[in-house]
This record gives sequence, structure tokens and C-alpha cells, in this order.
Amino acid sequence: MRTDVAIEEIRQTRHEISERFGHDTYALIAHYQALESKYADRLVKSPARELSPGSVTPQDDATSD
Repeated sequence: MRTDVAIEEIRQTRHEISERFGHDTYALIAHYQALESKYADRLVKSPARELSPGSVTPQDDATSD
């Protein structure tokens, strides 16, 4: 299988960022949320998606436990 240089570079960068936070998922999420807030004016919001009948939203799924 051919190695894609761009994909390898992205994986390496993601690993380095994860390593900075001790591979702690919650710390990584907080980091990315802080970046999202900091650069909110640069982000493009995706249009709302229509849900098909009977589909489960992430909020519904989280409260079903």
C-alpha cells in the first residue's frame, strides 16, 4: 500500500498534539473547544440537516442511558 505523505504528516501532527495533553481525551476536547471559541469568526457553520423520521440525535442518544 502506498503511503500518502500528506496523510502521514496529518497523523504525525495529531499525535504530537495528543502527546502535549498526555493523550487525555478530555483535555484534547477542551483544547479544541477553546480553539473553536477563539477562532469562531473564522469558522463556517454548516447548514442544519433535516432528520429522517425515527432518527436519533446525539442529544437523544446521550439521555437514553
